Order: sequence, then structure tokens, then C-alpha cells
Amino acid sequence: MFIYHFKTALRFFYRSKVTTLINLMGMTIGFASIMIIGNWVYYEFSFDGFHEYKDRIYRMIEKGSFKGQDEKYISLMPEWLIDTFEEEMNGVEAATGLLNIGTMRIGEGDKQVEVKNVTFTDNNIFKIFTFNFITGSAESALTMPKSVVITESVANKFSEGKSLVGQTILYENKKTYTITGVIEDIPDNSHFQSDMFISIEERKSEWSSDDSNHTTSIYLLLYDNIDPISLNESLQAHKNKYMPYDVESIEFQIQPLSDIHLFSKHTMWGQNWKKSDISLVYLFVVIGILILLISTINFINLSTASISKRFKEFGLRKMIGSSKTNLILQYLFESFLLLFASFCISLVMIEIFNPILIAKNILESSNYMYHQPWMFPAMLAVILILSILSGIYPAYILGSVKPITLFKRNIDASSRGITLRKILVVTQLSITCIMIISVLYMAKQILYMQGKELGYAKEAIINFWSGPAIRENYENIKSDLLAHSKIQDVTSSNVSLGRPMWRNCIHFEDEPVEDNWITPYMIVDYNYMNFYGIEIIEGREFSKEYALDRNKQAFLVNETLAKQMGGKNIVGRKFRTCNAYWGEIVGIVQDFNYRSLHHAVEPLAIQLGQDYNNMICVKTNDIQGTISLLEDTWNKYQPDQSFRYSFLDDSLNKLYNNEKRTARIGSIFCVISIILSCIGLLGMFLIITENKTKEIGVRKVNGASVKNILIILSKGLFINILIAFSISVPIGWLVINYWRGNFAYKTDISWWIFVAAGGAATLITLLTVSWQTIKAANRNPIEALRSE
Repeated sequence: MFIYHFKTALRFFYRSKVTTLINLMGMTIGFASIMIIGNWVYYEFSFDGFHEYKDRIYRMIEKGSFKGQDEKYISLMPEWLIDTFEEEMNGVEAATGLLNIGTMRIGEGDKQVEVKNVTFTDNNIFKIFTFNFITGSAESALTMPKSVVITESVANKFSEGKSLVGQTILYENKKTYTITGVIEDIPDNSHFQSDMFISIEERKSEWSSDDSNHTTSIYLLLYDNIDPISLNESLQAHKNKYMPYDVESIEFQIQPLSDIHLFSKHTMWGQNWKKSDISLVYLFVVIGILILLISTINFINLSTASISKRFKEFGLRKMIGSSKTNLILQYLFESFLLLFASFCISLVMIEIFNPILIAKNILESSNYMYHQPWMFPAMLAVILILSILSGIYPAYILGSVKPITLFKRNIDASSRGITLRKILVVTQLSITCIMIISVLYMAKQILYMQGKELGYAKEAIINFWSGPAIRENYENIKSDLLAHSKIQDVTSSNVSLGRPMWRNCIHFEDEPVEDNWITPYMIVDYNYMNFYGIEIIEGREFSKEYALDRNKQAFLVNETLAKQMGGKNIVGRKFRTCNAYWGEIVGIVQDFNYRSLHHAVEPLAIQLGQDYNNMICVKTNDIQGTISLLEDTWNKYQPDQSFRYSFLDDSLNKLYNNEKRTARIGSIFCVISIILSCIGLLGMFLIITENKTKEIGVRKVNGASVKNILIILSKGLFINILIAFSISVPIGWLVINYWRGNFAYKTDISWWIFVAAGGAATLITLLTVSWQTIKAANRNPIEALRSE
């Protein structure tokens, strides 16, 4: 029976080559799209899933509610707190901390190797997290000071196949460390990355409970069967003991390891490799489902619309004794066969396009979901369900109508699915319009962010992080650089614009006693405001002419902080940051967007000083010449480290990489939805014109023009587009209004976006069906009347 059904299906596919090819193309694109998106979603949800105790690992979070800043969730804590959790809190089996210090250059002479993501931690990291040791012991690898564990990729740069355990390495030609272990590279789907772990034991002698700097991500391993909610009281008691000065303003919380990657949009700082957002995942899941829905709609539409082709075949089979069950099974088998073929072809498409999408930084996954053993049974179940959904209605009609009716090609029988087809076409066009609306607004918002005036200059500015020697010789380096005509100005600050600012407590004259203020702050050079063209709206900028400035006691505040301080008589008011001498506010600067446009401008205190000139900023009129000059200067003062630089405008644009990627992916799948809609509409009109071949011939014999025929064949099309547009406008508005909630600064939802989407849908539809309708209208009526 299987062979009989298979042969019958092949004969039908051969007779209906065009319809079969359209169905095959549509479902192949649909399957490929949903699997590419599914692969990415699977990757996003796989983060940190390889750790043995993943369900018992939690990260410490500090929730801060201070005057002078929005409510903040900070995933860094003072490093001296690491040991206190395990020693004093019931329910905590182990605790560890990760203090990332960036990149190090290790080795001697020509054998120096640059190691990224160097992290100070203790030996508990191997008790809490699961890392596979190649050599060395997880029980004692980091118990001693100056011991390090490196990854396999770093070891391969040194060892050339030899064991490195017990050997020493030199850091910056100053410190000697002993390699005590080599581990496999940390998987890409880990929320933190490190190429070298250094024992934190050497830092413990400098720990002090007076140090409030938040530098370290702290993780807890809870005992089995401990309810994390039960720890809340202990956490607050721990906070009260070790941070008594902020009891009313902060709260200790713990975050499950499984939430860190996708549910940390609200957290600042800390370890978060490839930080993502669950709303983005949900968005792409919806897009994938919509793409598959459009493909399925096409499949169902063509199945119901082409039913009349099978009338004689199924009528004859019923006359010679075929049962209703056999007819239904035949139709469902054909649907399954076509869908299974589409699925197999889609796997080939994925193998071709997925690596391209990853290389173009559109997707970030190399862990293919369809390589998982459960994937094929799951997809077979999906294909079976789709086969039933797409084939059961036509099979029911063919199985229930009397044979004599099938031979007469009764119009009522063939038109039972017209209403369903109209609903599905409207649904399909609505989805396409919604995706066009969403992508157009995304593009508009991204252009708005890139073009918005931030309140400071950002073009032709080169930034680079300084090293210890650069900081010590900053004034000499600045003078040497300014001697070159290609360099227009040089300044420095503790942090680059666009990056999260440092935060510190502040005190000022007439400060309410009950208030506890913490605000973002910067430490800058004298010429910082002039360098960036930041406007002083009251008072003055920093200047060496004033003793107050020379003593590093001069402060600027932005408009927002000035308003929060009362808004009147701000200039001249006494002011200081924590652990600093009292100074004075000498001016108010205009608000500028020192963070991304996701955030509103927060209060900002600007302190004069060169104690933390970590970021050197150079304005130039000769990019390439300046880069070469800066590299020579770096090699002169800091030869033991690699020179790295960035352009400020590029760095600011990278703040919106997630949005750009979202828009790119949205654009790709918007185009795919348009293609699928075109394929579906084309298939529908091919069948419609074929079914109306005789009618067209009769009308032409009776004097109908090509224009009249076009109107008849396109009858109802514009009504469907209008209905689809009416549905898509409110839904599209809701979608883009939800997405724009991610930004403090957003462009308007313009009316032309909706008009453009409706116009595009209309134009696409007309272009898709016009050539087929014109071809049918111009057909010789004699051929049409002789078609049977």
C-alpha cells in the first residue's frame, strides 16, 4: 500500500510541476528560517548549562536606591567580601569571586604571549563551576599565591606539546607566576570568559573592610535542597554587618546562574560575556513562528485551491471501490512527502547560510540545534502535524462528496475552501505588513540614535587606555604630541564617554541630612570641556589660573544634578566626593549623553584631576599619521604591552550593535516573508486562472477586453489588502511601541511608516500577480474553449 501511495503521489507531483515547486520552495524557506532562528534561540538558552551544579549556583547582586541616581542593580561587590559568605552564612557551601583585570602580556623576549580576560579568583571556582583539567589538580590549583591556571589555547602558544605544569611565567618582566594547571577552553556559551586564572591569595594582604570599591563578581554555591528565598533574611543581616553605612539604601540579592545571560538587562558591570535580553529571544521566536505560519498558509491555500484538479481522479477511484479512509490517507501522505522533502532541502540550505550569517555577525551561534539527537524526532512530529493541518480539509471534501458530483466538477464543492483561503491570504498579508512596519521603524530609530546631537564632539577623536608608565609621564607625552601639527588637542579622563561611569557618594553645602547621595562622576583634565565642546551654561570651566583648580578642589556639575540640588545658587556651593577634601562648584555644564540613548541623562559630577587619567583622548586631522605616532609613543613608554586604540564615534555606534543586529535580522526575515507571500500569491493566481480558463475564453469571445479580464481575475484582491492593512496597523503600532520602550530617547512613530508598509504590500502583490493575469487575459480564446 505504501508503494502504491508513493507512486500515486509522484505522478501527481509530476502533473502539477509548478504548484509542487512553489509548495516545495515555500516550505523549504519556512523550515530553514525557523530552524536557523531555533538554533540561535537554543544557543541563547544554553548559556552556563554545562556546569554540573548549575541549579545551585547564584550570583550576588547589590540593589542600590540612592539620591542622585536611578535605582541600580550592581553585579560587582568589594572583593574582601568573598570569604565572608561561606564562613558566616548557613546554606552556602562555597563562595568565589571573579576579578577581571583585562589583558596581560606574559613571557620573556620573543616568547611573550598576550592573554585576554585574565581573572583573579580562588580555588573555590573549580568547586563551584565545572572546568575540565587537562593537567594539574582542581583540588589545589589556586591555593597558593602566584599560582595560575591557563586554558589549552594559551598553553599551546607556549608548550609546543610539552607539559607546562610547574613551569614559571613572567608578567610585564616583573612578576613571576607558577603554572599549576591547564584546563580546556571555556565554552563560548559561558557568561564569563577567562584565558588565565590567577590565585587571589596574593591580594588578600591588601584587603580592607574600608574599601568600598565594587570590583568583583561573587558567586555562591548553595547546599542541595536549600530554597534561595530562605536566604533573604541572612543576606540582609550580612549586609547590615559589613555595610552598616548603607543599610537603608542597599539590599543584597542573589541571581540564579541560569538568569544571568538573558535576564540581566537591569544589572550593571560584572561578568557578562555576550550579554543578551530575553525580550530579543522572544521577538525572534515570534518571527520564526510567523515565517513558518506564512509558509504553512501558502501550503494550505494551494492545497485547497488545487483541489479541483483531483476531482476526476478521486471520483474514478471512489467508483471502483476506494474507501474514504484510503482517499484521505493518500492526500495526507502526499502532504507529508512534500513537507519531508522540504525539510531535507532546508537542512542543506542551513549548512550553506548559517555559517555565512555567523561570519557576518548577524547570528552568534555555532552549536547547531539540528545536530542534537532529539531534533529529528521533533521535526518529524512537526511535519506530521503540518501534514494533517494542510491536508485534512481537502481530504475531507474529496472523501465526502459523491462520485457523480466529482465528475461534474461541481463549483460548490470546489469553492467550499474559498472563505478559508481568503482568511489565510489576509493573515499572510497582515504578517508581511507588520514585519515591514517594524523593520522601517527600527531603521528610523537606529538612524535617529546615530545622528542625534549628544552634546559633545565625537568625530576624529582617537581614544586609548593608558598603562602605568603612560599615566606617570602624561604631561610630557601630552606636550610631545601637541608639538605635531597633525594633532589638534589632547586630554584625559578616568573613563571613556559611552561607557558606564564610576559612581561615588557626594556631599554639598545645604545637603539634607537624611539624604544619601551617590552619582556618576568623572575625573578629567583641565581642557576636557573645551576638547569635547561641552557647553558651560553657568560659571566657568577648569583653569590653571585658579588656586582652587590647581589644588584639585574644583568641580563641575551637569544641569540634571544642579536641578536635584535645588537649581539655585549652585555655582560657588561647597562640594566634595567621598574621601576627598571639600572643594567648590565652579560651573554648570549642559546635559550631554555620556551613556547610550537607552538611558536618560543622569546627574553627573565632574572632578578636576589627573590621578586617574586612564583614558587618553587625541583629536586629529590626520588619522593614519596620528595612529602611527601614538604607537611609537606607546612603545617608548609601555613596550611590555600591546597598543590598542579606538575611535570615539565607532565606540559610540557599537552601543547600538544589538539594535543593529536586530534590525538586520528583522530585515532578512522581512524579505523572506515578502518572498513567501509572493510565492503564495503566485501559486494562488496560477490555480485561479487555470480554473477560469473557459470563463476567460467565453468572456473574450463576447467582447471582453484585457482590462476587463484583469479586473475579473483581480476581483477582491484590493479588499484583501485593505483588510490586511487595517489589521496590521494597530498590531504594528503595538510592536514598535513595545520595542521603543528600550530607549530613553526615541524617534516618533511616523504616519509614513504605515503608509509605506501598505503601499509596499500593494505593489508587491500587484507585481506578483500582474504578469500571470495579463498572460491569461491575452490568451487565445479558442485555446481556452478547447482546453478540455
